[in-house]
Amino acid sequence: MVGELRAVHAADGLAGLYRGYTLCLVGSTPASALYFGSYHAIRRVLVGGDVHGSHPMADSGAGAGAEAVASLVWTPLDVLKQRMQVGPAGMGVADAARGACEGVGIIGLWRGYFAGLCVWAPFSAAYFASYEAFREALSANGGRDGSEGANAAQSASAGAAAGGVAAIATQPLDCAKTRIQVGLSERSLGIFGVARQVWAEEGVASLFRGGLARALWLAPGCAVTITVFEAVTAELRRR
Repeated sequence: MVGELRAVHAADGLAGLYRGYTLCLVGSTPASALYFGSYHAIRRVLVGGDVHGSHPMADSGAGAGAEAVASLVWTPLDVLKQRMQVGPAGMGVADAARGACEGVGIIGLWRGYFAGLCVWAPFSAAYFASYEAFREALSANGGRDGSEGANAAQSASAGAAAGGVAAIATQPLDCAKTRIQVGLSERSLGIFGVARQVWAEEGVASLFRGGLARALWLAPGCAVTITVFEAVTAELRRR
C-alpha cells in the first residue's frame, strides 16, 4: 500500500491521491440518504417496529436491502471513480463517462450493479449485524435496549470494528468486481467466475490484495458516518 502511494504521488503528485474526490463528495449525499433511510425502514418492518438492540437476522436483511436500493446511485459513481483512479492523469468525469458508455450506451454506467450487490450486500449485511452487536456490547446499559445508552465514542468504536470485519470478509468479491468494472476481466464471466479465474491463475493471495488498504479506508469512514448519523437521528427524535 505504501509502495502504491509513493508511485501515485511520484507520477501524478498529491492531486493524484484525491482523483475522483469531488465526484464522490457530490454523489455520496443522496446515496447515503437512500442507504440509511432504507436500512431503518426495512429494519422496522423486519423487527415489527423501531426496536433497539441487536437482531442479527433483521439487521443483516435490512443492510442487504438498503444496499440494493442505494446501489442504484452508488454504482455509476463507483464506475466513474474507479475509471478516473486507474486512467491517465487529467481524466475528467466526462471522459470517464464516455469511456464507460462506449459501445453499450448509458447502461454502461451501471456496469457491475449486480456484481456490486454480490460484494456490498454481504458487506452491509455483515456490517450492520456486527455494528448492532458491537454497539450493544459496548453500551453502558447493556441488554436488549443497550443501543439507547450508546454514546458517540461507543458508536464510533462499533462502526470502525464492524467496518473492518466486513471489509476483510468481502475483499475477494471486491477484487473480482473491480476487475469487471475497469475492464480487466470479461463481464460475461460474472463475479464468481472472475474470482475463480484469479484464484486459478494468480493464487488466493491476489484475491486479498489491497485488503488492508480497503479495511483502512472503510473502517474510519464507517465510524465517522455512523456516529454522525446516530447523533443527528437522536436529535431529530428528541425534537
